[in-house]
Amino acid sequence: MSKLVDRHYLEDGSPLSVRSQMLHAATGSPIGPLVTFSAHHAALTGLLIAYGEIAAGLGALLGLYTRLAAVVGMVLALSSS
Repeated sequence: MSKLVDRHYLEDGSPLSVRSQMLHAATGSPIGPLVTFSAHHAALTGLLIAYGEIAAGLGALLGLYTRLAAVVGMVLALSSS
């Protein structure tokens, strides 16, 4: 939820935005071109990450598809670090 209420998260010009975080991570990443491509669509990527985190958290809390929720949460945590 913090990503959705943060006004800088989806702003392209902000140094705190998902776009700037992705461009920074792309320089040292073995999948840098893919991360750079995703950075060009930062608003969509950021929203997918935020809603995916909410869905994984709710799934785990409510006991719905807990293994799937855990895998989604793990993938999101590894991809956004």
